[in-house]
Amino acid sequence: LTELPENNPFRENLLEILADWRKNLELRDNLSREEEEVIMNLSPAYLQQIEDWKQEGKQEGKQEGKEEERFSLITSLLEGRFGSLDAELSGVVEKIAKFPISERTQLLLALGNLSREELLQRLSSEEVSGDL
Repeated sequence: LTELPENNPFRENLLEILADWRKNLELRDNLSREEEEVIMNLSPAYLQQIEDWKQEGKQEGKQEGKEEERFSLITSLLEGRFGSLDAELSGVVEKIAKFPISERTQLLLALGNLSREELLQRLSSEEVSGDL
């Protein structure tokens, strides 16, 4: 296990299986000497995997937080310009959020000069041409 490369697809699966096995062994009261040694030998790899999973979770959490913040900002700007959002305007929030930052910024800065219809037209023409 310790010699498998970190990007090996079997490594994570094997670590999960071994982690479950390790937990089961630890729950038993009467461990043999061999089982105690297995637990000790698995501990470094297990602890490293736990740390890796925590880091992955943190990264995913940060990404989700950024996406939520982006959606919230876009929603807030659209509400500030057009009032409460109907289904059609709510639907464009995700579309705008997926734009590259320069295009998204350009569009959001232009909101003050766009009517609701102009915004929707601009977004629908963007789908066709791929250009704001």
